[in-house]
Amino acid sequence: MDALKNIIANVPDWLKRLDDLGIQIDQRQAELAALGVSSTKSIKNRGSTESLKLKDVADADVSRDADQVGDVRETTPPREDKQDAAQPPSPNASNTPSAIQRQTQQATLDALHLLALVERRDIWSLRDLRRRHLPWLRHMRARLVEATTAQYPSIDDDQLKLYVHYQPTYHHFHVHIVHVQLEAGATQATGKAAWIAWR
Repeated sequence: MDALKNIIANVPDWLKRLDDLGIQIDQRQAELAALGVSSTKSIKNRGSTESLKLKDVADADVSRDADQVGDVRETTPPREDKQDAAQPPSPNASNTPSAIQRQTQQATLDALHLLALVERRDIWSLRDLRRRHLPWLRHMRARLVEATTAQYPSIDDDQLKLYVHYQPTYHHFHVHIVHVQLEAGATQATGKAAWIAWR
């Protein structure tokens, strides 16, 4: 639980850093656009994402790239040697929600995977469950969903899947809580996992 609290406490720092990097990227792109099309060269470095693109660039692609650079140049702030035009100041990143911040939060929630350990010592695995445990399982599921949605308010209770492994990784009864958008890997496959449903 301390690790989870530590992560939650550090998320604003990470988001601020992402906003700062986004601003730096925008500034660098504006500087590069101001250089002009004639002075730019194709960068084909090993290890960069450019090296993954096709090496032979067609003339149509070059003209399209030139048009895109021209569009970017028109939206960039004027150079210092030109007369200062009245331009509204850019909004402060901390005052407005950034797209990166929203995407990061959503991506983080979509990858949610929690593990709940139960305090009961009489149940070691799925094989130990009997009909008499059904009320306890329903209560446990309701409490786990309630705790998860309280911790992550943007997640609804119908966006969570709860399951246990048929062959557990270790013999202490535990429940996996995952977001429905999380890619279902082999551990969630039928035959390996048993879902804990509402009814």
